[in-house]
Amino acid sequence: MYQLEVFQNRTTVKEYIRDYTKGEGFLEFCEKNTGYGQIWSCPLYDFNPSAYGKKYKYLYLFGKRVIFEPAEQNDKEWKKARAVDREQERAKKKEKEKYISEVCLMEKNLLVEQIHGLEKKYPGSITLPAGSCHVCSRCSRTEGAGCRYSDEIRFFIESLGGSIGGTAGELLGIELQWMKQQPPGYYTLIEGLFSDDPSVEI
Repeated sequence: MYQLEVFQNRTTVKEYIRDYTKGEGFLEFCEKNTGYGQIWSCPLYDFNPSAYGKKYKYLYLFGKRVIFEPAEQNDKEWKKARAVDREQERAKKKEKEKYISEVCLMEKNLLVEQIHGLEKKYPGSITLPAGSCHVCSRCSRTEGAGCRYSDEIRFFIESLGGSIGGTAGELLGIELQWMKQQPPGYYTLIEGLFSDDPSVEI
């Protein structure tokens, strides 16, 4: 079982660019990810990413925190396996990891669907999805071809130079947790929406 917490905030694009963009430094983040130069929603771009949202007045931010019960987090079991049968223990761990991954993907897709709906509700707006694009099993960029869905392509906050840590912590009040030796206490999904409308609501 798991619980959800949702967050929403609005800032001006001008303030966000001033306070939360990392300039060219964001390329260091992207270079560590497999999408760099391989997926059309990831750098390198043929436009200036830091200027992408400048034509809009507002940036709306939507966060979702997925909190798993201790059993799904593996708790002490994750830290150190005590079972005699190590193979069985490893199988249990993989099963729980799969469950967590499937839940996070499901909640991500639900959030993506909600925020995409705002594009239709508020004409002229455009979404910033949580994470890079995975519509195609193999992106046409690897073949030197253009995007198959160029009208639908969207860019995530980090790929445009936004600081996801500052965005989450200071604008949504969510302290990010990262996977280390054990699973974090919760997983965080963040999406954005550029819009000129001053009263967008999810």
